[in-house]
Amino acid sequence: MERAKLLERIEAEGITGVTFLTGDRHFTELSALKLKDGRVLYDLTCSPLTSSVHSPKEKEGNQNRIAGTVVEQRNFATLAFSGKRNEREITMRVHDADGKPIWERVIAQEKKR
Repeated sequence: MERAKLLERIEAEGITGVTFLTGDRHFTELSALKLKDGRVLYDLTCSPLTSSVHSPKEKEGNQNRIAGTVVEQRNFATLAFSGKRNEREITMRVHDADGKPIWERVIAQEKKR
């Protein structure tokens, strides 16, 4: 219910560039939810570096998961923000526990509608 209300407000207000950061799932993944008007909301779930690892349950059926972003080993993420005004980008990097890169995604700022 709270999720639906939050998404409704984001849509109603025309808010762009929403990225959620979540954790405590014991695996890492990046999801993208496309709204009715074409805007995209991202959710980076990142964990764990210091806890045990679990595989995401296939029965969860995360249809918003971006292929190639599930990490089922100890890891951490960094976020870098760059670019000129109205041309910003977020660079998401996921690293293994030793700091070696696993994957990287760059998300460009959405234009206001």
